Amino acid sequence: MEMITQARLDLRRVDDSERFDLPILVVCDASLPASNAILADDTARQFRARIGSRLIFEARDKSMQATVSAIRKLSPEERVWSSVKLDCSSLDRRILFHQAVVRIAPGRIAAVRRAVAAEYPTFAVLTPDDVSSTVKAVGQDAMALARLVAWFAIGAGLALLVAIVAASRTARLREIGILAAIGARRSTLLKLYTIEFAAIGAVSAAIASVLTCGLTSVALSLILHRVDFAIDWKPIGCAAVFFVTLAIAAGWLPTLRLLSLKPMDILRGE
Repeated sequence: MEMITQARLDLRRVDDSERFDLPILVVCDASLPASNAILADDTARQFRARIGSRLIFEARDKSMQATVSAIRKLSPEERVWSSVKLDCSSLDRRILFHQAVVRIAPGRIAAVRRAVAAEYPTFAVLTPDDVSSTVKAVGQDAMALARLVAWFAIGAGLALLVAIVAASRTARLREIGILAAIGARRSTLLKLYTIEFAAIGAVSAAIASVLTCGLTSVALSLILHRVDFAIDWKPIGCAAVFFVTLAIAAGWLPTLRLLSLKPMDILRGE
């Protein structure tokens, strides 16, 4: 069994920076010298702290100062509790809270949970499965929000694409008149413009896929604290087919009727 002691403090200042209010959960490490602190490397970059930096905390209207004695990469097990380790000897013991980390055989977890609940009804017992399910639920909510924002952006871009393609009717009319006048057949015009509309849709699908995967990967990397790429080829393929089909339909909807006009009527109108 291992006892983890933590405290929730308000970080007010780092060195001579502007004053700010950042609630932070720290792990109390009795092995540290008085008024010393250890920071995770990414946390130090976030605070622009270095070895020797002064951290000013507040707890229950009482200020305390700690000096950064070390900056290192914390293990995943250490990061579960906090990215800041601190000497808490000067803190009021009433603001400290303690957690017991116990290794239990998987088959005995339910029995231990019942025994603890019977002896200490107010104690919370969390298993690795409970933590994993909570993290998974939070991660899924964050990913769902990221995907929703990305699809809204893609939808707005798609609507703009359809509007631009549909609004190009005047330019298409002149092109069709010139091509028909120099001998282009109807089938040739159909193939030419279908390929053009399909290319526009494919480029739009590629841009949308890159934006969606990029935004999802950034959100996932922030949650997991490591670089992670979220690429799912099935949605990308479906998006490509959908965008190409929609671009062809949006392009031909105002253009198809122009193919039935005579070249001289088109050019005379121009």
